[in-house]
Amino acid sequence: MKQILTYISPDKEFNEEHKKMVKIQIDNSLRLEWKRKDIMLVTNFKYEYNGVKSIVIPDDNYCPYLYFVTKIYVINYLFKNGLIKNGLYWYHDFDSFEFNKIDKNEVLDEMGVCDLGVSNYGQKIRLCSASMFFHKSAVDIFDWLRLECDEHKINEEVALMRIYYNKDNHLSKRIKMVNTSYAFHKFNIVKTYKTSLKPIRVAHFHITPDKYDFYVRGNNKLNMPLVPKELINIFHKYGFKG
Repeated sequence: MKQILTYISPDKEFNEEHKKMVKIQIDNSLRLEWKRKDIMLVTNFKYEYNGVKSIVIPDDNYCPYLYFVTKIYVINYLFKNGLIKNGLYWYHDFDSFEFNKIDKNEVLDEMGVCDLGVSNYGQKIRLCSASMFFHKSAVDIFDWLRLECDEHKINEEVALMRIYYNKDNHLSKRIKMVNTSYAFHKFNIVKTYKTSLKPIRVAHFHITPDKYDFYVRGNNKLNMPLVPKELINIFHKYGFKG
């Protein structure tokens, strides 16, 4: 399995927040025994940290009308240029943190014969693009997503729903809803936690004081901290202390 992180910027460098986030993500991945060669950091500028070098792609993979769609541009580029090969790929945003090691076989069992695996926001119907699993065979799904986003100037999560919830769309049967443990969120946390695989695999949250309070200190409706101690230590290393 390979993971994909991407940051495309007209400034051709990480902003102040992401200068820390990229290091948190790489350190955390190495904590969870990812091999450096399996961490695909895709940028439009040269970058290296802790033995992980960025894959540099052209500037025109930045989405000009909605930044979040940039991830679709990038994944589309990786497909078109032969950088997506056989095997399972996990794309995630910089604010999606792997709490506990993802078992590739567990994900494959969940996805079955489908080409793309996504979760939702707890009990909400909206699909979450912050953490997605896919195979090489998903190339036409990402083609469709880009065309739909470009034509209607919508974000990628709305486009995903236009596939998944429209059974007349021939692509819908190739997308699988995977467990919320792969994109855990604060929405409807009591019900969501109950139905999520434990321990939580991935959680999606911004590094802000309120989220620190919620996830690290456990000031939530579960009355329990959710972030593993080892990841908390990495947060502290880069100044995220609530």
